[in-house]
Amino acid sequence: MLLFFIGISLRPVVYMIFMGIDQYLPPHTRIGKKLPFPKISIITFGGSLYLLYAIHGLLVLHWKISLYVVITASFIALFSYAFYINRLKIKEFNNKFENLKDIIDDPDASEHLKTFAKTKLKRLETHIKDSIQIACFLILIPLAPMFFIGDIGQVFLNYTMQKTGVSIEKTTLYIKAPYANLIDLPKTTTSALSQDQTFIFKGVKVLFQGVGKNTLVSYKVGNIEKQIVIPNDYIIVEKTRKLDD
Repeated sequence: MLLFFIGISLRPVVYMIFMGIDQYLPPHTRIGKKLPFPKISIITFGGSLYLLYAIHGLLVLHWKISLYVVITASFIALFSYAFYINRLKIKEFNNKFENLKDIIDDPDASEHLKTFAKTKLKRLETHIKDSIQIACFLILIPLAPMFFIGDIGQVFLNYTMQKTGVSIEKTTLYIKAPYANLIDLPKTTTSALSQDQTFIFKGVKVLFQGVGKNTLVSYKVGNIEKQIVIPNDYIIVEKTRKLDD
């Protein structure tokens, strides 16, 4: 939904690009004067700006996410503008030619008038079919770039899990024995913690926590990544966040 808001807001940009290209085309192939300027509501434009601000942290998180958003929003803008043009043509046909089918079925109508009505009706049906096809393309557009931008789904998943606190990239863990003895990392403790056989591990990645009775942690030893499942009763995950000034 977010990408559709942004794409629709970019319709005027698509129009200006077409108008700019049109100036360099031969006079007999120019279509700029026939293109309508796409009107967008202030609510749509304002909503798009707000959504961009809301996800700016996501956009700078990884270049693949930025690339995905740019490509997807651009294609949505292009195809939604084409959909906009077709809808205008359909509306124009309905306003100008309200009784095309009645004319075709009218036995008193001349053959010339019937031929005219059939031609206009066929054009109207073509615009309707084009609108349906474009709508289908619009639905599929957010999925298409995922086949060309590797691991984009995993990047989104990791970001979502980190934002919801299910996953933490690097944090400090307080782990009780015997599970603390299973982790091949430097560990420290304090006099108070040692009484409960609790040890401190810093810079450990939490892959999954907060759901169920266990916490999944991950750490590296050389070039090997190890994972261990620890019951929640034996682990405390330290969470920190930056306070706004």
